[in-house]
Amino acid sequence: MIEHYPNGVAVSRKAIEVPDWIIEELLEMRQAAWDLHWNIDGDVATHVDSGDAYSLESQRKMPTIVHPHYPDPPQSIEFTEWWVAAEHAIYEVVLKYLERYPLLIHSLWWRDKGHALIYEPGAGLTLHQDNNVGYSWVNREQIVGRCELSTRNVLTTTLHVDDCEGGEMHFPYAGVTIPAERGDVLCFPANYLGAHEVTPVKEGSRRISYLGWFGQGSMEPMRSPKGEFGAELVEIQDPRLHPAANFHWQTTLDEDFVRSSGWTEDEMRREYPTFFDQRPALYWPKEDSSDDS
Repeated sequence: MIEHYPNGVAVSRKAIEVPDWIIEELLEMRQAAWDLHWNIDGDVATHVDSGDAYSLESQRKMPTIVHPHYPDPPQSIEFTEWWVAAEHAIYEVVLKYLERYPLLIHSLWWRDKGHALIYEPGAGLTLHQDNNVGYSWVNREQIVGRCELSTRNVLTTTLHVDDCEGGEMHFPYAGVTIPAERGDVLCFPANYLGAHEVTPVKEGSRRISYLGWFGQGSMEPMRSPKGEFGAELVEIQDPRLHPAANFHWQTTLDEDFVRSSGWTEDEMRREYPTFFDQRPALYWPKEDSSDDS
């Protein structure tokens, strides 16, 4: 049985039985991920690849990514088999979800198995949507053709691996908050209708979730049908240079919205926390850590 809420948000309660040993092996992977990607010197955490330095406290407020389908360190055969079974169970939930939204069927071209996120006390995620890759016109050269994969996300699935105090998923546009309860599977649109935040995990608790996506599109360049069997390449143009083109980049949307809304910077940050900080990043902390670097 699936509980449906506004904006395509839905939850299947106790859809999967999660054994304790799955949690234990994920926590082992979490520690290995920290050891691999971060150098800790006192209260400063430096990322091994980028060299960016943050306060250790600010990094603890961000979830840690682990990949159960590509475990490091390697886990047991039983671990692999359990995650294969979990993927199948999530798929069965999606099939039931499609009974409410059957027109979605042919928008689900492929599936991304995704990853698990482990949140320690105080960790959370600010309001975001799952098909935002940090794009803005200003930083387009960092994004276009380099990290567009998540723009293809259509449907998000989330398995809560364990119970958690705090760590609720709040969907402000749908007007619903769903607690993190072991074995529940959520489905929701990856676009703005399913925008959500994760509230901070309370002391003495931990949040573990497993995320996956169904997407649409391919690696082929965008083309438009032409003739009986032909197709022509679609090029998006700068309207200032090619005003007659059919497809235009939205070069002034940010400033046009600020002007049209009349919102102050504080109002904008409240409604869209990362509006001024668009960049190719995976997750944003609940609190501004810009002074920590």
